[in-house]
Amino acid sequence: MLTKAKPIIIDLRRNPKDITDRKAMEFSLSQSNNILRAVIEDTTDAIFIKDLQGRYLFVNAAIAKIFGKPAGEIVGKDDTEFFALETARKIMENDRRIISSGQSESVEEIVFINNNTQVYLSTKNVYRNSQGEIIGLIGIAREITDRKQAEEERLELVKKLSQEREDLTALSKVTANAVSTLNLADLLNILLQRIVEVIKADAGVILLKEGDRISVRATIGIEAEVRSGFSVAIGQGFAGTIAASHQPLYIEDVQANPLIISPILKQLNIRTMMGVPLKRNGNLVGVLHVDWFKIHPFSDRELHLLEITAERCAMAIINAQLYEQTKQLQESLQLQIERMPIGCILKDENFRIIDWNPTAEKIFGYTKQEALGKYPEQLINFPGARPVIQQIRQQLEAGKMIDHNLMENITKDGRVIICEWHNTPLKDAKNQIINYLSMVQDVTDRKQAEKKLQHYAYYDPITGLPNRTLFLKRLEETINLAKHNQDNLFAVLFLNLDRFQMVKFSLGHHLADRLLVNAAQRIKNCLQNRNFSFFDVDLESNLTQENQNFPNPIIGINNIVKNSSNPKKSLVAQVGLDEFAILLTNLRETSNATQIADQIYQTLSYPFDLDEQEVFISTSIGIAFSSVGYQQPEDYLRAADTAMHQTKQLSKTRYAVFEPGWQTQAIERLQLETDLRRAIERKEFQVYYQPIVSIKNGKLIGFEALVRWHHSTRGWVSPGEFIPIAEETGLISLIDRYVLREACQQMVIWKHKFPEKFPLTISVNLSAAQLAQLGLIERIDQILQETGINRESLKIEITESNLTENCASEIVMLQQLKTLGIQLSIDDFGTGYSSLARLHQLPIDTLKIDRSFINQMVCDNESLEIVRTIISLAHILQMDVIAEGVETTEQLLQLQSLECEYSQGFLFSRPVDRQTAETLISDNNLFISENINNQQ
Repeated sequence: MLTKAKPIIIDLRRNPKDITDRKAMEFSLSQSNNILRAVIEDTTDAIFIKDLQGRYLFVNAAIAKIFGKPAGEIVGKDDTEFFALETARKIMENDRRIISSGQSESVEEIVFINNNTQVYLSTKNVYRNSQGEIIGLIGIAREITDRKQAEEERLELVKKLSQEREDLTALSKVTANAVSTLNLADLLNILLQRIVEVIKADAGVILLKEGDRISVRATIGIEAEVRSGFSVAIGQGFAGTIAASHQPLYIEDVQANPLIISPILKQLNIRTMMGVPLKRNGNLVGVLHVDWFKIHPFSDRELHLLEITAERCAMAIINAQLYEQTKQLQESLQLQIERMPIGCILKDENFRIIDWNPTAEKIFGYTKQEALGKYPEQLINFPGARPVIQQIRQQLEAGKMIDHNLMENITKDGRVIICEWHNTPLKDAKNQIINYLSMVQDVTDRKQAEKKLQHYAYYDPITGLPNRTLFLKRLEETINLAKHNQDNLFAVLFLNLDRFQMVKFSLGHHLADRLLVNAAQRIKNCLQNRNFSFFDVDLESNLTQENQNFPNPIIGINNIVKNSSNPKKSLVAQVGLDEFAILLTNLRETSNATQIADQIYQTLSYPFDLDEQEVFISTSIGIAFSSVGYQQPEDYLRAADTAMHQTKQLSKTRYAVFEPGWQTQAIERLQLETDLRRAIERKEFQVYYQPIVSIKNGKLIGFEALVRWHHSTRGWVSPGEFIPIAEETGLISLIDRYVLREACQQMVIWKHKFPEKFPLTISVNLSAAQLAQLGLIERIDQILQETGINRESLKIEITESNLTENCASEIVMLQQLKTLGIQLSIDDFGTGYSSLARLHQLPIDTLKIDRSFINQMVCDNESLEIVRTIISLAHILQMDVIAEGVETTEQLLQLQSLECEYSQGFLFSRPVDRQTAETLISDNNLFISENINNQQ
């Protein structure tokens, strides 16, 4: 910033001084001028000098860049050449004022240049010659557009915040003083006037609920004669709709909206209306709406302010209404209060009882004569309640109009009851408290019902044991205690009653329930026999306790008594239909829990006598110890559950102790199941083909179609890994259909491509799930028709273990398959001995000998005889035989000697993809060399 200074005049007249000094001075001045010029040219601030006529005498590079012109085109011209006339006029007026005053001045100048509006802070001062005469003006200008914009935004934000603060301040004023006015009409007018001012509306109306209608009780902006006596049924019109729905409502154009049924509103030319319900504790008090005579856009902020205002107004209105009711009671000699179904107690300013209605007598047992003049703590309050009563009194004296609380009281006969209280101060015309009115109800029965409901929420209704929710809460407390005591070993046992479902389905729900009860009692007896005490779980509810400050609070689940001195404690819970969980704490060693598991297993294996019906069950038990270090109770329960399922898989064990790796396996298996479902959608399955070879001549006679899964990220997944999951989840049916369709289509393609190589057969497995489904025959027939395969070339393979004892139904199903013109094979024959006796009854074309016999027949005479018997039996029944799993020449020679027709196995080929199988067909290679045939 340039400031006014006296000019420095340098006398350069010649004198007799040393010429060397003068030249040195000239050189120094030249260097200073060069530095000054470089600074002026390099600065980003605009620097200029004008003459007295406003023409530019000097401009630096920054100005040239701003104007977009060379400095030579700017010098000699004034601002009218570069700015709009009005802008140039203002700049020149500033310049003349500074020249006239001779004083430095900083001004903000707004210019439009380079298609942009820019703001500059210009510091200007007079420009003098060496004699001190003003010959022009020098200035520095810095662009402050961004800073100016930021300042304006900040000012706008401050303005907005200020507006919101003013709104909130005004909102607080709506009820700040009005609540002390208990005259209802005055209260409504005061409230409405302030509301309209806060919302900046043109008019407003308050309607109060009267039976099934709401009536106008106060208006602003609407003449009294128009509003007189207006009411509307709840559910009709604008206000009635709000009253019925308990929801706010906004109508932008009243004149065009069919919801407006009142001709008065349309006659008044009201255009926009916004209304909210007046309610307290869910109860409708009335409706408040504000109106505008012009279209007023919707505002979330206005609606929010109106809702908050309505809530406060409702509370004030209730107080005023209560006051009016109280006044009426006093004027009618307390006739109404004497008949009220709730207790009404009137107290003076010192809280002494001055009135006591018959309901209060009924609740507490004291007559009116016994109560008058007494303090409540002398009759019905516990001594410890005095601080609470004092607090309520202070709140009422401070302006709180209604105090609602829940308190335990004592009756004349010594009973403890739970009462719901509403206390309100009664004021005189000078706003002084003269009395306190307390309304009271005995809610003991309601609280006991709530307690019973909570019991249902935390206990099983059949066994009476804690349920999963309560068990997890207690387990969570145990985990928290263990954090402070690392030596506190605890265990979670998860039990499943095996075969319970069979009992339920065979003997009915009633006996199944009795079985659960008896099993639960046996489990508890086992714990008692091992010196385990049970946790004391008291459900006196503080879960719904309205006020934590009152004496003798109802003890709830969070206040369970903890007695860490007890050496061993337990909790038995029913966490599923046939599942129990046990929590064992303060264990000295892990054997404490495993011994309990052993005893429970043994005890539950004894027969149960259910109405002279002897029932046997067993149990699978999983154990998770606190040493696994989980932090959440659900994790322990899941771990024990995982261990229980591990027990089922191991079959011969009574229990299993959880190992963290099992959880990983379970997650991986679940992920594999998920991926399996997606694999079907993404068509990640492929059909591979394993050749079936004639043992007699070594020629290819067909293939067995096998499914393979190429996972998108894991690569090839073993069939042994995903087939069991597919069978368990039922997805195997979809896979079977896919393989059948693909195999049939491929056979049709190969027949057209290599007709001379046919006939060839294709064998496709059907799972037990497929066989059990309705519509199997129709689905296979549809695939045969759609693909056009030669039906005789298709062999359906059914695993021997999938054939049940229901021979008649199986024969019918197999015969229906045969009517389709296809062939049938029994796969893995020899593993299910039950089918041997009825093999002659089944319409089977081929027997496939299980690979387990083929692998052993060279070195095991018993296996050899089984193979010999199967081949002989098949030939007798006119069936051909395929030997599976042939891997050695010795096995092949043995099969040749037994006159087995066909074989398949790694000796000939592994399962191959479609392209490789096609090569095998086209090459027409012999799979059995002449040398092998000659060895026969």
